[in-house]
Amino acid sequence: MKKKLPKIENTLMGEFYKEYLDLQIIEEENAFISYGIIEDKCHIEDLYIRKGYRKLGLGSSLADKVTVIAKECGCTKLTTYSEKSSPGCKVATKAFLAYGFDIVDESEEHIYFEKKI
Repeated sequence: MKKKLPKIENTLMGEFYKEYLDLQIIEEENAFISYGIIEDKCHIEDLYIRKGYRKLGLGSSLADKVTVIAKECGCTKLTTYSEKSSPGCKVATKAFLAYGFDIVDESEEHIYFEKKI
């Protein structure tokens, strides 16, 4: 039996995202993406794919949906970052680069990505 991902918009985290971070959320059964639009940039804050459903194109599908929304809002770039201390940093970096993001900056803690749309 498949476990369903809880509806994030009805959770405390979802409430926090909307109220304090002004983020929007797109959720599918086994994945979600959160993003916010700031001027001409659309920033992807979180992208999560449940284990067992990774490498099936869900991340690209969600990012495609965000890209459509971003273009409709007049954005010219997608941005995101990865925390170097995160266990998924290497996987995330490979995924962002495969999706067409470029590394635009790096600090001790983070890798920053940008993609023209």
